[in-house]
Amino acid sequence: MRHRAFTLIELLVVIAIIAILAAILFPVFAQARAKARQTACLSNMRQIGTAVMMYSQDADEVVVPSQNGAANALVSWPSLILPYIKNTGVFECPSADDTYASQPLGAGKKTTTQYKGTTINLFTATGTTADGSSPGFCLVPRLSYARNLIPTTNGNPWVKIDAGSAINNGKVYPNLVGSVKSGFVGTGTTFDISLADVKDPAGTIHIVDGMAYNSNQAGDTAGGSMRGLQQDIRTDMFSDETTSKVACRHSDGFVVLYGDGHSGWKKWGSSTPCQWTIQEDTCQ
Repeated sequence: MRHRAFTLIELLVVIAIIAILAAILFPVFAQARAKARQTACLSNMRQIGTAVMMYSQDADEVVVPSQNGAANALVSWPSLILPYIKNTGVFECPSADDTYASQPLGAGKKTTTQYKGTTINLFTATGTTADGSSPGFCLVPRLSYARNLIPTTNGNPWVKIDAGSAINNGKVYPNLVGSVKSGFVGTGTTFDISLADVKDPAGTIHIVDGMAYNSNQAGDTAGGSMRGLQQDIRTDMFSDETTSKVACRHSDGFVVLYGDGHSGWKKWGSSTPCQWTIQEDTCQ
């Protein structure tokens, strides 16, 4: 009885077919994994949005402040709304980590500075906590999200003035000229606002994927800066690198929570000044 074995050519053909299939399927698997993480991040945002609205209902329609308390006893917004969520894992994006590295910044660009997508509790001499609370008052040990906390003290932060016109990203915003606009704060980052102050809740960005940078990486005092975006240059409208930033970690975009509590995905660099201001305004 004769036994016929595989020839070398046949084995090579099979190996080549397997290699081709792997080359085709691995990127698909990677995309599916990234999509799953984005979905998990969206779920986190929805739960945070629910907690923010519940806090407002219990606080006579006042939006949760950036932080509460006196010096050395500050409680930041994640710790303030945690009792409504009861799960600290909700505050961490599955696509973010706590190591410094170059990060995507939209349109294939990467940062030249080192950012981290998750700030963590690190009780050094500076007393850094993940969400910017004072040591001993922080209830959220890991944070990946930042709020729109651009105050009116920045003057007219949304546009670059050129010959009397308000221009940003090549678009003209005439209604913003000479106006003082802000995010979910008043004249300072700790000044409260009410839900009634937000003129377009469904179209105003409140909380986003965030990333933090600090020049003193050994001491790691970047925890507080993850809490909020306090300048227009920290939004996705500007590619300039700064101390904290809107993160671009989900398919060239970021997950966003709007003022009415609904969440979604937004392409990095596509937002307008009107989406970052709680006042009435018009963007063309």
